[in-house]
Amino acid sequence: MAFDEQVVKDITAAAKKMNLEPEAMLAVVEVESGGKAYTRIGDQDLPLIRWEGHYFCRLLSGAKRAEAVRKGLAAARYGIVKNTNSQSGRYALLERARPSTRTRPWPPAPGVSGR
Repeated sequence: MAFDEQVVKDITAAAKKMNLEPEAMLAVVEVESGGKAYTRIGDQDLPLIRWEGHYFCRLLSGAKRAEAVRKGLAAARYGIVKNTNSQSGRYALLERARPSTRTRPWPPAPGVSGR
């Protein structure tokens, strides 16, 4: 397994919290992530992310949804909003989406400028 000891501990703790077998969750996370849990952006290690434009679209409504669709951040169908190959590009998408989620704030992604 390619994960360091802390990542294994974190995944194991999350699995137990969700009443899942840690070994099963570790296997799924390893396959889904290619054995890499973090990416270096700026001076921080951040979790790997994948932008799901169709899912984001479902979380929004009205003017916020229309704005996100216009900006290319959301779409009603899978595959219309493309992920960039780089994690820094995906974090930039996340930053661009921030104004659409004022009712659901999240912390800033350090070292990423998407504006």
